[in-house]
Amino acid sequence: MGGEGAGAGREFPRRHLAAAGCIGRPLRPAMIWMDRRAEAESARLTELLGADEIHRITGNRPDEFYVAARLLWLRITNPRF
Repeated sequence: MGGEGAGAGREFPRRHLAAAGCIGRPLRPAMIWMDRRAEAESARLTELLGADEIHRITGNRPDEFYVAARLLWLRITNPRF
């Protein structure tokens, strides 16, 4: 996967997250809806922004189920992205 640099994430109706590079190749396995690895990132976002602000911006309650915490987890655990 070397040389792709930038990438994109896609959240599906069941809250799956797939990361793809510039030419559409998967950068890692997708995170399915029941994946809870982003729990710490959800807590961090809540600490930084507050639950009310997260809900105002996204329409969702703070939870690792939603894409914001998952994207933060992806960035932290995969710095090459």
